[in-house]
Amino acid sequence: MNDIQQTIESEPITSSQQDHSAPSVTAVNPASGVAVLLCSLVVTLVVCSKRSSAFRTRWKERLAPHPIPCYRCQFFSNNPFLKCAVHPNVVLSQQAVDCSDYCPYQGYKRK
Repeated sequence: MNDIQQTIESEPITSSQQDHSAPSVTAVNPASGVAVLLCSLVVTLVVCSKRSSAFRTRWKERLAPHPIPCYRCQFFSNNPFLKCAVHPNVVLSQQAVDCSDYCPYQGYKRK
């Protein structure tokens, strides 16, 4: 009986002799899961921060007063053929910022 135990213990198990019914379980290190979670959180925060700063920049540009004063001038009309009666060649351009004939629109005057 001793000889049989020694031969059983000394013989390697071949693939045909292994039991394939039980799945093999590998342990996952919990620290790696936490590291992946933290990395994804950092990436998400960076992306959100970039988007929010770009949104704030665009919003501030929209709220800033328009540097070209033509829209607030009394000589400006929204006519596609003649937008300005005084300077039709520079209307709504960068040259119109320092217009010498700018006169703010006061609205309709009552008689």
